[in-house]
Amino acid sequence: MKWPRWPVRRPARLEPAEPWYLVALRGGVYAVAAVLLLWRFALPQGMAAGVVGALAGVFAAHVAARVRLRPTAVVGGGVATLLGGLALGWLLTTPELPAQALGVGTALTLADMVEFGAGAAGVALVLRGMAVRWTWISLVEVALITGVVCLLVAGHRDNAISEPRILSDWAWSHGNDPTLLLLGLGALTLVTVPLMLLVRQRAMKAALSVSALVFLGLVVFLLLRVDPPEPPPPQGTMGLAGKADAGQEPVEGRGRGRGGSGDQNDDEMPFKDEYPKGEPKPVAVVLFHDDYRAPEGYYYFRQTTFSQYNGYRLVHPFVRGADDDVPARFAGARTEVETAPYGGADGIPAPRRVPTTVALMTEHKRPFGLVNPTSFESTPNPNPRHFRRAYKVESAAQMADWSHLIEEAAGDDGWSEEVRKLYVSYPEDKRYETLADEIVADIRPEHRAKPVAQALAIKRWLEKNTFYTRKSSHAGKKDPVASFLFGSRRGYCVHLSHAMAFLLRARGIPARVSAGYAAPEERRGGGSALLLQNQDAHAWAEMYVKGFGWVIVDVSPEESDEDGGEQVNRDLQRTYGELARGDDDAGRIEEPEEDGLNMAYAGLVAGPFFFLLLALAYGIKLWRRLAPEFAGQGALYRVGFRAGLDSLSDVGLVREYGETREAFARRIADKIPAAGPLTRAHLARAFGGRDDLDRDGWRRLLSGLRSEISTTTPWWRRTLGFLNPLSWFRVR
Repeated sequence: MKWPRWPVRRPARLEPAEPWYLVALRGGVYAVAAVLLLWRFALPQGMAAGVVGALAGVFAAHVAARVRLRPTAVVGGGVATLLGGLALGWLLTTPELPAQALGVGTALTLADMVEFGAGAAGVALVLRGMAVRWTWISLVEVALITGVVCLLVAGHRDNAISEPRILSDWAWSHGNDPTLLLLGLGALTLVTVPLMLLVRQRAMKAALSVSALVFLGLVVFLLLRVDPPEPPPPQGTMGLAGKADAGQEPVEGRGRGRGGSGDQNDDEMPFKDEYPKGEPKPVAVVLFHDDYRAPEGYYYFRQTTFSQYNGYRLVHPFVRGADDDVPARFAGARTEVETAPYGGADGIPAPRRVPTTVALMTEHKRPFGLVNPTSFESTPNPNPRHFRRAYKVESAAQMADWSHLIEEAAGDDGWSEEVRKLYVSYPEDKRYETLADEIVADIRPEHRAKPVAQALAIKRWLEKNTFYTRKSSHAGKKDPVASFLFGSRRGYCVHLSHAMAFLLRARGIPARVSAGYAAPEERRGGGSALLLQNQDAHAWAEMYVKGFGWVIVDVSPEESDEDGGEQVNRDLQRTYGELARGDDDAGRIEEPEEDGLNMAYAGLVAGPFFFLLLALAYGIKLWRRLAPEFAGQGALYRVGFRAGLDSLSDVGLVREYGETREAFARRIADKIPAAGPLTRAHLARAFGGRDDLDRDGWRRLLSGLRSEISTTTPWWRRTLGFLNPLSWFRVR
């Protein structure tokens, strides 16, 4: 009986086998990739099996290359290993017999080990087996390994510093910032991934390659400045980065009855026909220093106001004395905000003083605060690594409900006539007044003349008769609010707030539109921190109640095509709250101003390491030039020929990959004829012939070679080659 022949293939030009240290390095990379990929869903035993399988697959691939196994056999073996592991895992868990015999827990653990171990082995065998034969497959390896790392840290994007939990939990529990771990992981990836592209090299070259990569990773880790993500130039109504042109994605708001209030400059609020819903991103964290609960169930943070009608929309006012309760810019010292004097009757709750601290993760053009703010004061940034700035706000939060305000009048006796007209101007369209009168006509006679009752009636009518959607068709109309209110009644918060303000003004009630953020009270939970996201951006209407100031009249339609908005990650909210407080156990890192100490430390560490590598490279280059003077007769042919190749490499003449020594000498013979005798002398000894050249003979050959290089090559090219510490690295 004849045994079947092993399916081998003998290529015309077989590359030499890779040294063991490169195989070990690649096996380690695959093992780490297996851990990063499996940690989310595999048992510890399964991860261990994945590591073993990855190592086994890599080494099996290189053994297959040594015995010249056909690529089809390598791929078939890898696929068979993968499918066999899946099949065995299925047999261990699906039929009842193995579970009864081994126990459910043992059967599941064994299935985990078999499936992940065989899967890792099969994938590694196929990828590495192909990369050994075709170098370009290494690019696929690099892409997959980089993808695994990106998959691990993807949860950290958009300032979500509580993800991935495997890193953040460990970092916070040890008083560190997970950003440093992510930087280290990135630097390690920068070092590791190129190892997959290293070709077969001698030990010295491979060691120098790894040293250079380690140095590069160290420099990246130490010198990279870690700041919060830099948004585009702020153009938003609320100071957020946005895109002002129609059709581009704006800053959008939250779900039912709320929406992005615009993304223009701070003086106007645009009407757009579509506000795409993007991914939620943290923009600020608010720390409450008082256990304040919002009466309406929402915390409103006003940043800017729109009260002057310009014939098309409401814009930021240019009348002295209007909207003086909204600061136009950030201020360093404590800034008092003008507020209405409290004039409530006995039994009506007075506004409550609520101190808060706001820490911004993105740039804002104006500060915002819980309505109604009475003062702003800059405060030191608790963690410049994560926050742009921080400031304190004191607010006179309204505690009276609508029942307490029902008897109050509208407006302020201290306003000038110009300011009063500003707050009651609206489009010259009789339909506003007609609709407002129709709504008010349904109020009970004893309350019909009261401004607060009229406002509540208009608010309720809008909530019952409008539909909240981010898609509309009013932007191109002469009066977008009229198109919305007397047309489809489909729109978002910009339409709703304008409609509310215009209907109030049609009844002679001072009103305006404010913009900022609105977040549900339940998001705060039992903690003191409230995380605000870009999707919390919102616009709402306000009316002025005498003795109480500006009161929010927000419209939330009963019908909507929204899904209720995004939930906030409570762990992320708590983490940012601890960072904003500067708690030591939250991993606070004391940041020196302008990172001066960090840069100095980086220089102290990286500088000597850099010069050490540079000195090592020049030392190797010098030794290779001087080696023919000290080598014995048996090694002279090798080190002498290498010294000649180093001289050629200085001026850019190197042997191409796969090119023989004789072919290289013939290729440069027209320019450097001395390369021919040098090569023949080397080959005569390298292939077992007699070595007739002594040290003086090799000196003459090398001297002739260098003389021809000096004659045929410009001086500047020779100077650059002499100064290049790694010119010898390209010699084959």
